[in-house]
Amino acid sequence: ITSFKDINQPPYEYISENDSINGTYIFVNGSVNFGDEELNKLLKWVEKGNTLFISAKHIENKLLDTLKVTVDNLVSIKETSTKPLVELTNTNLKQEVPFLYDRDIYNPYFDKIDTLNTHVLGITQLYSDTLQIKDPKVNYIRNSFGEGKILLHTFPEAFGNYFMLTNTNYRYTQNVLA
Repeated sequence: ITSFKDINQPPYEYISENDSINGTYIFVNGSVNFGDEELNKLLKWVEKGNTLFISAKHIENKLLDTLKVTVDNLVSIKETSTKPLVELTNTNLKQEVPFLYDRDIYNPYFDKIDTLNTHVLGITQLYSDTLQIKDPKVNYIRNSFGEGKILLHTFPEAFGNYFMLTNTNYRYTQNVLA
């Protein structure tokens, strides 16, 4: 049985007080920044076999550096639209056509990854004239870290009502967490 707990205290404090707890720590926000001590505490917790999931437009540089990944922003030279198409790479979770977020937004993606330790879980592209991803950019990755794993996702809008309640977009959101 899976259970969820809403935690209303900083991760450093929560993990310090509950150091034997196991599971997945989920962060969904526009920006995720930990202090050095807090990030170190989280990483040690992940190393023990736990999972850290972050969906954010901006993920702090120290965590990105630790995983040897960098982020850039999708920019369209030909189009004025910045509406993203998103898709998962797992053939069991992939849909026939990518999902469209029908609003212009800032679109970060992972432009450099450590190919030995990083597994690509999702891709993105700016919508042009068709619901096809022809020039995929990585927006969802999984890194092994000790006995655990770290999942980074750059499209937190997937967890908002506007996206999830449009057409069948909820399938993308549920599959990101699958």
